[in-house]
Formats: sequence, structure tokens, C-alpha cells
Amino acid sequence: MSFPTLQVRPNEKNPKVLRAHEFLRQANQLVERNLLNADGKKLLAKQLSKMVNEVKGIYALDEKRIEAGKSAKLLDKLKVVHEVSMTVMEDRFVTADLARKVLEKNSEVQRKLTEIENLRNSVQVTKAEVQREKEKREKRRNFTRKSTDELAAKSSTILKHLENSADVVKLRKMEEAKRVLEEEVEGLRKEKNRLGEQIKTNKATLKVESRKSFQKTIIECAKHYKLCQTLTPKLLKSQKNVETLKEEEEIRRASGSLDETILIPQIPDAVFDVPTGAECDDLNLLLNTTIEANNDDWKQRRFEFLVGETFLRTSLAEFIEEYEVETETVLKVECVIGIEAPKPLHDIQAPDWVSSVQIANNHIFSTTYGGDIVIVDRKGKETKLAVNSANRILKCSSIVKTPAKKSELDGTEILVGGENQLLTLYAIEKGVLAEKLILRGHERAVECVSVNSDATRAISGSVDTNLKVWNLDATDESTNFEKDENESATKKRKKDGRTKVPMVTIGGHRDAVTAVTWCPWKAGHAFSSSHDHTIVEWDLELGGFWEIL
Repeated sequence: MSFPTLQVRPNEKNPKVLRAHEFLRQANQLVERNLLNADGKKLLAKQLSKMVNEVKGIYALDEKRIEAGKSAKLLDKLKVVHEVSMTVMEDRFVTADLARKVLEKNSEVQRKLTEIENLRNSVQVTKAEVQREKEKREKRRNFTRKSTDELAAKSSTILKHLENSADVVKLRKMEEAKRVLEEEVEGLRKEKNRLGEQIKTNKATLKVESRKSFQKTIIECAKHYKLCQTLTPKLLKSQKNVETLKEEEEIRRASGSLDETILIPQIPDAVFDVPTGAECDDLNLLLNTTIEANNDDWKQRRFEFLVGETFLRTSLAEFIEEYEVETETVLKVECVIGIEAPKPLHDIQAPDWVSSVQIANNHIFSTTYGGDIVIVDRKGKETKLAVNSANRILKCSSIVKTPAKKSELDGTEILVGGENQLLTLYAIEKGVLAEKLILRGHERAVECVSVNSDATRAISGSVDTNLKVWNLDATDESTNFEKDENESATKKRKKDGRTKVPMVTIGGHRDAVTAVTWCPWKAGHAFSSSHDHTIVEWDLELGGFWEIL
């Protein structure tokens, strides 16, 4: 009977395998020595077969473990390969995306190059237009200079003719003669005063001098008296000539050929001792009294007094204290004729701040920040046509048309603008102020408006820095505004009112436009001012600025 064999792997460390191998070796020794009977051999063989099968199972399990380890390594390698493949695929996708972006960039660059080329062409065209515009302006300036020179030459010729005219020469001769006579009269008056003073002095001297001196004085006085008698006819003649000149001057003043002025007579050149408590009324009394003493025809007038460059409004003491004037200083006080402040004929009260005033047909049209259009007559009485324009702020106005009769209001048209970005044309018909036309186009509040002389065009300025030209011709419908069919009923205007859009929009100011007016000497031109510190002349036919002042 033979036992199963068992091959042990080198360097085997499994205790079950080692025990099985040792048990098999001992069993073979027992068989060789013939120490076992038949039953023992069968039992031992059965036990050895079981142990060999266990060892084979252990070996098979180890082989499976080895295979599993190899599979795990292979799986790891496959994972690594998969990750590398995914990375490569992502890189390919990124490369494709970059290639697509590069193509898009190339297309955009090509488009930009095309736009640049178009812009270059536009710039060249614009430069050509600017050059043509400069040439036009230069021609206009040359024409203007030539016209100005011609007008200046004509004006010089007219002035020369006027200077050489007989009336002017005669008037100048009369004025020169008047001046000479006034100087003679003034000299005679001074001589008379001197002689009077000398006579007074001589009279005082007679009391203390001897009789001989008195006789000499009498003789001297007689001489002076004779001289006075000789000078008196000349003085009377000079006064008569002065009166004649005054009459001629009055005749010229009545005919309007001479401007009426206030002639201040000569004030005696003397130093007056005035108390420091004197005020303007006291100085007025002193000055008028002094002038009346030398001029019987003088009428009381109110004077204003200047000390240096400052008008005297307080007493002299207060002035000296305020300006720290030395008390021993002689003050030189200059006087000028005081002009009475104008007094209002009517005080017209408005319901709110007044933003604009216009005059037409002996009536005053005004707009307010409360949205009122107030109309009053020359006597300051408000008419029944005053209305409130939908509680909106009105800032400007301009008269469009006026009726032929100055006393009537029917037919008067006024254009107003305000905070709601609109301009509204109102007309007075049958005693009612009715809305006729709406001008829509500004994006901010309308600050100013002006209508041309034939009432066919209007120009307006706004806080949006733009100027807009409007067509006021009722027969021209080229700028009519077509309303949207879905516009809400609350935004619709009256059925008989029309809406127009601007003919031209002109931009050039950098801040709000504050005033605008049509040029009276050049058709198609207008002026505007702005908060950007500029006044601009606009050529509305070319749609651009003509000159910045």
C-alpha cells in the first residue's frame, strides 16, 4: 500500500503544510519499518489523503491570490491608462476649443480691420468736408471783412460830411462863443467881487488911516468906481448874449436836436468848516444855499457825496470812525447830482415765481413755476384768460403771432416750454386760450425758446445740452408726430391738437442751454448761451456752429 506524495515549495512557511509534510514522512517511516497493520495503514492513508487535499487547497488558494494580485496590478495599470486617455481627450478638446477661439479672433480681427478701413475712408471724407467748410467760412469771413470795410468807409464819409455841414459848424461856433462869453462873465464877476472886497477893505482902512490916506483911498475908489461903470455895460452885454444862447439852446432842446442835461453851476472853491455830526441832508442844505448865493435861477436838488471812492451814507463822525480818518485831516468831499430811484407804475402779483415775461398788443404775458399763464393789460388788471397749465413748471415763452389791432387779443399765439420736456403753442380764439400744437423731442426740461420774425420756425434750448429747430408752419405736415395706436388714453391730448417733432437737433454745448435768440442781421443764424461759459453762433442751414464767442 502506497501513500500520496506531497511536493513542498521552497521556503515554505505555512504551518499546516509543514505539519502535513512531517506527518507524511513519519508515516512512510512507519510503513518501511512495517509497524502498522492493514487497518492502521488504511486509516493513515485516509488521513494523509485528507491532509494532502488541504495542502493542495492551500496551494490553489495561494495561486488564486497571486492571480488576483496580478489582476489588481493590471487593473491599476488600466486605470492609469484610462486617466491618461481621458487627459489626452481633454487636451484634444481644449486644443479644439482654442482653435475655434483663434478662428473667431481671426474673424473679429478681420472685421475690425474692415471697420478701421471704413473709418479711415470716413475720416478722409470728413477731412474733405471740413476743408470745404473751412474754405466756405474763409470766403464768408473775407466777404464779411470786405463788407465791414465798405461800411466803415461809408460811415467815415458820412461823418466827414456831417462834420463839414453848416449846421454842425454853426452849432460848434455857437458853443465856442457861449464858452467865451461864460469865461468873460465869470472874469467880470470875479473882478466885481475883488473890487467889492477891496472897497470893503478900504472902508475898514479909512477908520485907522490919516485923512491923506483917506483922500487917496477915495481917489482910488473913484477910479475903481469908474472902472466898474465902464465894465458894467460889458457885463450886461455878456449877460444878454448868454440869455440869447440859452434861448437858442432851449429852442434846440424843444426840437429834439439837443440832449437835455443838468448843468451844475460853478461851486466856490473854498474850505468849509462843517461839524462832524453833519449828515447828507445838512451837506445838501449847505451846497444848495451856496449855489443859490451865486445863481438866482438855481432850484433845490438832491446831491450824493463822495469821500475818496466811497459814498457818504452816514454822518461825518461815523464815517471818520469807520474808516479811521485822522481828525486833523481836511476832507475833500465831491458831489454829484442824485438821481431819484424809479418808482413802479403797477405792482402785479403772480401766483408763483415768474419765469418769463413777453409784451404783445398792449398786454403782458407771463409764465410761472406753478404752471400759470397770466395775461394782464397795461393797467395791471388780470384778464379772464389766465389759466393753469396742468400744474407743470413753465420756464420760458415767446410770442408767435399778434393780431393787426393792438388792442385786441384774439389771434395772439404764444409758445411756452417747461419741466415736462414739451413746448406748447397756445392761441387766443374768441376770448379763450386754447392749446393748438405740441412740440415733442427734448429729453430734459426746456429752458429757453425763440421764434423767428416770420413765425415759421422756433428754436429751443434745454438742460439736455441740445438745441432743436421746430416747424411752426400749420400747412407743413412733414414733421407731424404719429402716435402709437396702443398709447393709453391718459396720455392722449385733445383731438384738435397736433404734435410735431423737431426738424433739426443740434448738439455742441457741454452743459445746459440757458438762452437762445435768432440773429436779427443774418437769416438762418441764431445765438445761444450755456452754463459751459460759451456763447455760440449757429448756422441753422448747415446744422452746425458758425462761431464760438
